[in-house]
Amino acid sequence: MQAWEHCILTAIETQDRTEFMVALESGTWSPKGASSRLDVMAELGKQGWELVGIRPLGPGVAEFYFKRPRTT
Repeated sequence: MQAWEHCILTAIETQDRTEFMVALESGTWSPKGASSRLDVMAELGKQGWELVGIRPLGPGVAEFYFKRPRTT
């Protein structure tokens, strides 16, 4: 059976604030230099992460759920 690891990208993109946070099982990561959530998603894709769900939290705020096969 395949084991998976998961992460959550929280994206806040409002008129007053742009902030991204990636929560991994091993801790959190704040992407530096990302101008949009698409930049962060592209980086996660390069690392093997696959988008599996989206949860809108309010205007300009959402969580994006990713998974990838566990390697260990």
